[in-house]
Amino acid sequence: MVSVRRKHKLHAEHCSRVQSGKRVVESAKDTAGNITASTKAGMEKTKASVEEKVEKMRARDSEEKAEAGRRKEERKYEAEAEKEAAKERHAAEREDVRAGGAAGGVVAGYPAGQTPVASGGHAHAGGRGSTTGPVF
Repeated sequence: MVSVRRKHKLHAEHCSRVQSGKRVVESAKDTAGNITASTKAGMEKTKASVEEKVEKMRARDSEEKAEAGRRKEERKYEAEAEKEAAKERHAAEREDVRAGGAAGGVVAGYPAGQTPVASGGHAHAGGRGSTTGPVF
């Protein structure tokens, strides 16, 4: 027969492993989100550079070429700012989970019951690509 003290110890060890597993999962989600944000920023920067080249080819004078360069730098800055904002959101979500604040299915930055959809990041309630509803 297992003593009450031993049962409590086993329960504590189990809870510790569960919490550790949750931290690992959240860390993996955080890392995946940061990789996604970095990749998206890189794509936006590349797109800005290509668009600048096209605009410069179409430009008729040096002023239009300079404006194309300014637009490119602005787009690059916006992409970098969005990447950093995403990283900050991911870190805040991770801290929220560590503090025990995130409860089943809640995604920081979205209303309860809504999560970002893989195909565009728009708030969505249930359906394909959502973690809150049935998958058809």
